[in-house]
Amino acid sequence: MKVFYISSRINAPDGSSVHGRAFVRNVQKLGHTIETYPPVQPIRYIREKSGPDTRSRWQKFRDAGAATIIKSRVRRLGRMGSDLVNLWDGLEETVRYYLGARKIMRRFQPDVLVFRTTLFNFAPQLLRRFHGIPCVAEVNAIKYLEISVASRSGMAAKLTHRAETYAITRSDRVFAVSEPIKEFVDGFYPPEHSFVVPNGVETDDFDPARYDPAALKAELGIAGRTVLGYVGSYKEWHGLPVSLDLIELLRESHPEFLLLLIGNGEQYAHIKSEIARRGLQDFVKQIDYVAHDEVPKYLSLFDYAVMTYPDFDGFYFSPLKMYEYMSMGIPVVSTNTGQIAAMLEAGVTGELVYPPEAANFRDAILALHQDQAKYQRMAEASRAEVLAKHSWLENARQVMAISEALLASRKQ
Repeated sequence: MKVFYISSRINAPDGSSVHGRAFVRNVQKLGHTIETYPPVQPIRYIREKSGPDTRSRWQKFRDAGAATIIKSRVRRLGRMGSDLVNLWDGLEETVRYYLGARKIMRRFQPDVLVFRTTLFNFAPQLLRRFHGIPCVAEVNAIKYLEISVASRSGMAAKLTHRAETYAITRSDRVFAVSEPIKEFVDGFYPPEHSFVVPNGVETDDFDPARYDPAALKAELGIAGRTVLGYVGSYKEWHGLPVSLDLIELLRESHPEFLLLLIGNGEQYAHIKSEIARRGLQDFVKQIDYVAHDEVPKYLSLFDYAVMTYPDFDGFYFSPLKMYEYMSMGIPVVSTNTGQIAAMLEAGVTGELVYPPEAANFRDAILALHQDQAKYQRMAEASRAEVLAKHSWLENARQVMAISEALLASRKQ
């Protein structure tokens, strides 16, 4: 099969590019031919700036440009203003993507188009309409729900909802990364044409047998510490303040515990200042962004992976990090919510905590820490789970099966 894959995030410095690139590699492993738009390029990571901005108003204007300044002003008008800016950007991207992708389609002559939905980018829908290409939509996020989660208000602009509904309903098949997303999609799309294909992991790369944790801990100056770990982009909904509360509870009775935070993002500076304010410098270590191919090495340092997500309705995320933790045989201790609750079997492949309060995480971790036989069983079971069901190869195989069934239905 000749597959054309469109993803605006394939060169992004985050988990969205991990997914897209893994899909491309594994589709090729399955014997199919695949091309992408945009083409795969080396990832450029831009670190979050911390500290006060000392530039003058003229310097800010010169650096940003008039268009960026105007868009920033419009965004301040509220949710609808932000959506109008996103719509404008999306329509520009739609034209650029349509023209670029059309050139590839004419040369490549693909059998199917698989695309990652991107808010206000309607290029795949135009390609489907004007070129008759069968389309399979990959839905990793619903911005309508995400806005509600971020604001806790339950109110999101109608423009966003309509745009996402349009993109999905103009697709021939849909696969979502979690059951909550599918349930949302099924509210306006034929359920028999939508599927759940969870995220995955490259199990050969994320293999604990490749690393020596004791040597790596010594190299980082944390020899003898029991490491509670996190990797991510410091989103507000990652619940990192609860992780700080957790290590604060542990430091008095179990000073061997260390919280290791790897990554960067919107909450990085705030968390750093909180560590200093609480006097946790000896109990929390932050490591800035590392390239994804270096992540397994750092995960090998973890004795436990903590996912202290807050409790809210509409948690639809399918965290990549969870599959990577499990592939490394790291017991995961997580909030009992959303897709995570469906993925982890409490007491077998991980521990589920509710409500997500620091004391509850502490109790779950210490109970497991005192039962090393159970700890070892859990480590082995979690890796076995992803080997059997959640490799990126299995992910690609399921998407190709959906695509093949679509093509077969069109021939009937």
